[in-house]
Amino acid sequence: MLIDQADNTEVENSLDPLTGLPNRSFGSKQANVVCKKVGIDNVGAMIVELSQFGQINDSMGHQLADKILKLTAKRFNKLFPHVLCFFRSHGDQFCLLFERSTDIAFELERLLDFVRRPFAVQGHVVILTLKVGVAENSPDFESADELIYAAELALHKSKQSYDQITYYQASMVGQARIKHEVGNDLRVSSLNNSSELYAGQANNEFYLVYQPIVSSVKKKLVAFEALLRWQHPEKGLMMPDIFIETAEEIGTMPLLGNWVIKKACHDLRKMIDNKITPKDIGVSVNISSRQFLDSDALINTVKIALNENMLQKGQLRLEIRESAQLANVMPAVLHELKALGCSITLDDFGTGYSSIAHLTHMPLDYVKIDRSFIKQLDSNKKKTAAVSKRIAAAIYSLAQALNVSVITEGVETRQQLDIANKLNADLIQGFYYSKPLKEQDVAQFVKNFKA
Repeated sequence: MLIDQADNTEVENSLDPLTGLPNRSFGSKQANVVCKKVGIDNVGAMIVELSQFGQINDSMGHQLADKILKLTAKRFNKLFPHVLCFFRSHGDQFCLLFERSTDIAFELERLLDFVRRPFAVQGHVVILTLKVGVAENSPDFESADELIYAAELALHKSKQSYDQITYYQASMVGQARIKHEVGNDLRVSSLNNSSELYAGQANNEFYLVYQPIVSSVKKKLVAFEALLRWQHPEKGLMMPDIFIETAEEIGTMPLLGNWVIKKACHDLRKMIDNKITPKDIGVSVNISSRQFLDSDALINTVKIALNENMLQKGQLRLEIRESAQLANVMPAVLHELKALGCSITLDDFGTGYSSIAHLTHMPLDYVKIDRSFIKQLDSNKKKTAAVSKRIAAAIYSLAQALNVSVITEGVETRQQLDIANKLNADLIQGFYYSKPLKEQDVAQFVKNFKA
């Protein structure tokens, strides 16, 4: 690692106490020194984030999560001894600077190979997933700070998509500005008693799209997942990755989340009454952890939605994620929701950390295997495909032992479907069957549906 010598006391105060790496401030200074020495045109930056690390933190607790960060930093140091600069840029993010002569594609492959190897931490098995932003030589960059910022923009784009690795493009600057403006819009809405959000609902700016969930064994349609969209009057279509996180941060997510429950149940009733879908079809709705903080409102919303739309037991499926912060609240609330007739799905299973202890005391009906494993099932890299198959097979076996069904998410090709079926998959969701559909397009899909 190319770092100038400095006063020992200054260096100690500039190190991240957890990992021993330079902190962001000191790391940025060293990055600028490096770029001046070798030339900004000869440097590439990589920002690596431990994907969904917040979920790991919530599920495992801070001490075990900190241990994972320390081990990750240690392994990165061993994996990339030749980097120009390496520092912890954020809570779950690391920044690496390489000489331009370095084969970035090769280094990325080494990185992904590393992350496929599970961690064993104090008796727990942890499977990490990464998101990576890369910025290489560009006339836009005049300093290390600008280079690193470009890599961070690329990382943000990667987090918005299903891609694990994203390279910086100049257009990302404008996209980042839009996200910032959307955040401001939501904050203004919150300060004004959410008047803009209410107006948005009244004006049909918010709407739901529906992605089919299919039983590939029974050859039938079993449910739709309701996904939220925002048609902003000035900025156009907004995907959830742009506004959901901000809505959670500023406290407007319960408002939106409860509206989604009501709307999804209403739409399902209408589709059944109009004989668009089978009578036993289900609808799946994502529940934010924020909604559990006001459990009375959540339970009351579900109760009203079920009663008003005369839905039968199991037709409303609620998708949740584990949270250690809500460990004392969530199981009791889930049991109440289950008693009302809802079925419960654990989302993103297989990424980050999923506690078997949690699974045994939550009243689960389904777990969703994360799309990141399914995407690699038909990889032309034999090692990658083999590891993904083993992980998927283990999840299917664990679910069977716990007497819960698995929903396999992210199936895009026939080959992925065939491989998943050989691993005992049944319930399938993904572009192979259909992209998310607007309400008016559901009827045509059902009419033409063939499993």
